[in-house]
Amino acid sequence: EFDTIPEPPKYALSRTGDILLIDNKHRILCGDSRKEEDIKKLFDKKKCRLVFTSPPYNMGAKHYLNYSDKMKSEEYIKFNIDCATLLRPHLNGFLFWNLSYSQKTRSEFLDIFYQLKQEKGFAFVEWIVWDKTSVRPLVNSKRNISRQAESILVLTTEPDNDLNFIYLGTTEKKFFFNNKTKRYLSNYWRISSQNSQTDFHKAAFPVKLVLEALELMTMPDDIVTDIFLGTGTTIIAANLVNRIGYGIELDPIYIDLILLRYKKLYPKADFECVNRKFNFKKLFND
Repeated sequence: EFDTIPEPPKYALSRTGDILLIDNKHRILCGDSRKEEDIKKLFDKKKCRLVFTSPPYNMGAKHYLNYSDKMKSEEYIKFNIDCATLLRPHLNGFLFWNLSYSQKTRSEFLDIFYQLKQEKGFAFVEWIVWDKTSVRPLVNSKRNISRQAESILVLTTEPDNDLNFIYLGTTEKKFFFNNKTKRYLSNYWRISSQNSQTDFHKAAFPVKLVLEALELMTMPDDIVTDIFLGTGTTIIAANLVNRIGYGIELDPIYIDLILLRYKKLYPKADFECVNRKFNFKKLFND
């Protein structure tokens, strides 16, 4: 039910620059995560506890409605690093950065992960393997194998955080334990992505994936953020566990889709546009 995504509208009622509130709690900006002014506008002097996001994979495929997803190698690496760097002043906690590779960006995710950890003021926590449970074939590729897993890099702005190493008996095996949430952090997540993919957004991740991160690393009423909000999955997950969801999405049509998706799940939800009058009745009735 929570992974179901409605059809996007043909024409957007949202506009670039819109700031939308849901239940006077969740905050969404139609803007560009590469722009410092948009990041500042989203947070409005607040800070978040966790960022869970999945930048475009640079596949050059038609995974999105109005985004080409096609950059040169150096440009794509810089794109990721610039976005994470802009987030750094607004984050006190953990960064979950989900990336995969494609035929056009075979190893760039390694460069991105290394630079984030080495140069941008983040401390390494863990490298998570996300097993999506189904194999995705690579078309017309002689070098790449089919992929069933993706990587999620976990970094922190707080080297002295709430995580402790726990050793298993007299062995050398160890794992993280979060003192606040009382949860163990495993680096292998087996979570199916089959029900979260759509023809108009083939890169959407399941709600359960975000829930895993939120329940591991955050507490109720913490702010959690997604700067590539897409179909709004992070907002849905935040609401399910009483967190506050913030997000940026570039495409106004996806902003409308996020609102429609939330309204379908929560018919009594209250919506407000901070910067102008917005005809929510037309959006939801059409």
